[in-house]
Amino acid sequence: MTMQVGLQTTTRSSSNALVPTQISDPARVASPPKRAEREEYPASPLIALRPQRYSVQLNDQLTVLQQADSYLSQLEKSLLNQRHANSAGGQRGESSATLADLLANRAQRSAGRVDRQLLPVLQGEAQVTFHAPELAALLANNGEPVSLMFSAEVGQGRRLAAVSLDNPAEALNPVMQIKNALQRTGVMPRYSEGRWTFTTDEANWPQLQRSFTLADAKGDHVMRPAFHASPSPCDALGTALESGQRDGLQSMVQSVLHQVGEQRQQLASAQEKARQRMDVMARFPEAQSAESASAALGQTLAWACHHYETLVQAINGQATLPALTVQNLLS
Repeated sequence: MTMQVGLQTTTRSSSNALVPTQISDPARVASPPKRAEREEYPASPLIALRPQRYSVQLNDQLTVLQQADSYLSQLEKSLLNQRHANSAGGQRGESSATLADLLANRAQRSAGRVDRQLLPVLQGEAQVTFHAPELAALLANNGEPVSLMFSAEVGQGRRLAAVSLDNPAEALNPVMQIKNALQRTGVMPRYSEGRWTFTTDEANWPQLQRSFTLADAKGDHVMRPAFHASPSPCDALGTALESGQRDGLQSMVQSVLHQVGEQRQQLASAQEKARQRMDVMARFPEAQSAESASAALGQTLAWACHHYETLVQAINGQATLPALTVQNLLS
């Protein structure tokens, strides 16, 4: 017999009760604030005033690139100052403190766009790769019956997942069933190069490391497996700063500096491609083409006023968009 069970519990206060959404009159649209003077296009992609002028998704991607590059730029400057202080043999207090602060507050400074390996995170969330010998041994099961319950705290709730394999040899893909149960608790197993590794969201890592447990199906014999995060240049550099050994610190600073420089080159290339795409979407090839497009739009709208079916199609198409978006596009 094979069985899998998943459960997620949450703790909510009374202040989180649902509040009915206020429905506003679609005919009344708040006019956008007027700017004192006309700005040259493109507006700052980091805080776009009118993102409808180009792809909103592309604008978000460019924002992510800028957030990652901004942090790596600060880190690169701090690493250069640290290398100079080490070479000069003077006091390293200020440069070391600045670098240590950047490393300790990496997630906040980079808005979660640089992970522990000091690599940009352009899609999804930053991940932590870790090793768990007990979980690896469980996934390498050689046919013994399995009846376990996994538990982990996530946010203000707790996730529970259970798997029961009376006869793994006859079960349909028993390893996959165990993997699915682990994934329900936020642990993503991966088999590569002859061993199992695991990943989880970096924001969830401290809580997972502290709260993850496994027990038998009845909830007895609770065990807390050991989780060990994979080595990272961020942690190694922090350890070197604390030790204060000049030679080891200088070697680590140079290694991280080289990596950061390579990542910034790749980000600069990606940002330039994004800006070129935005520029192409924003401009007409010739001034006459903008005038002809406006004239054609005016003629189509004038013609549609006398053709009810075409007008209905246009209104139905608009109905799927927020009124403010339509106003910005047509203004």
